[in-house]
Amino acid sequence: MKKTVSLVVLCAAILALSGCGISRQQYDDVCAERDALLAELQAMQGSVPPEAAGSMVSVRIGGSFTATVRSLIPDYVTDSTTPQVAVVTLFQSGPFALHVGDLAEQLEPGMSYVFTVEEKQVEMTGAEYAEGAGFADEMISRYRLRISDVRLAEENETGLDADNLVMRLDEK
Repeated sequence: MKKTVSLVVLCAAILALSGCGISRQQYDDVCAERDALLAELQAMQGSVPPEAAGSMVSVRIGGSFTATVRSLIPDYVTDSTTPQVAVVTLFQSGPFALHVGDLAEQLEPGMSYVFTVEEKQVEMTGAEYAEGAGFADEMISRYRLRISDVRLAEENETGLDADNLVMRLDEK
């Protein structure tokens, strides 16, 4: 009786396990489709291939971001009386100093503005480029980006989608 039960259990296990999984052909087809889609995505994004992640690439950074002006202060290095630096905050972030120069005349504390960043070519590693654009405060200080224009922000230009800095590979 034990042998019969053992034989039935063994046969059931063999049948159950043989029906699990997918065929090797189906697996290879799915892998090929994934690789093709990944290559297409990288081409659309202008992405850096993995082998170039450690090498330096030339990138152009530009775009705009929305921030709320908290205060206007002088640039104590060049002029200790005329406000040329705006203390601003991005949506739900801490304050940072933003050198705006003569554009400070257009700013009023407590108001939200769209700041346009002058496009600039910078060098960075392929890995940094693959990570994507960081927050505006980080990008401005790291790459010494300049503000070229400012305008009052509209209601739909605030919030989480207000940071529109863009990085793209520079075509040499």
